[in-house]
Amino acid sequence: MVIKLDITNFSVHKVLVDNGSSADIIFWDVMKRIGLENAELDPVHTPLVGFGGGEVASMGTINLSVSMREEPRRKTIMVRFLIVDTQFAYNVILGRPSLNAFGAVVSTYHLK
Repeated sequence: MVIKLDITNFSVHKVLVDNGSSADIIFWDVMKRIGLENAELDPVHTPLVGFGGGEVASMGTINLSVSMREEPRRKTIMVRFLIVDTQFAYNVILGRPSLNAFGAVVSTYHLK
């Protein structure tokens, strides 16, 4: 499922909701577009391993405010994103940690 989220008050489209992902990932191009290229990142020394077994080094982590939905049902939480500098079809991958924090359930039955 692909959705739109507000991340630090910027509307970010092409967010992949992936309940198979154990991490929340934001890509470096998005960080630059929302003006966070100079933000202080927390170091991470563990590479990400994809489904095919390939490894991608992460640049670090950052906590960002993420909002879902519109008022009056809007919910905002702090999400700890892994930052990755690679090309990808989506801007953000929203994994299980955030889905659980939002109390979100991915169900094709409820899609319009």
